[in-house]
Amino acid sequence: MEPFRPLVDLRVRRLMMADHLTLDKETTAYLARIGRQDMITDIGVSPLATCVERLASSLAQSLADGKYQLVLPGAP
Repeated sequence: MEPFRPLVDLRVRRLMMADHLTLDKETTAYLARIGRQDMITDIGVSPLATCVERLASSLAQSLADGKYQLVLPGAP
């Protein structure tokens, strides 16, 4: 999850700068939508949630076969 932490940090910073300091319905919805944020990948644009799944699968495969090739997205 750490490769994606800056995306969450950015959203929280935007909330703070807009004086949204309480975790209400609107703020929670805004943070939850991060999974739908588009990311650039080797095979095109994919939502962040899909990128997390691909990363987890590639990590499992890397550990299983000893070939360390993680599938990480590019910039959002």
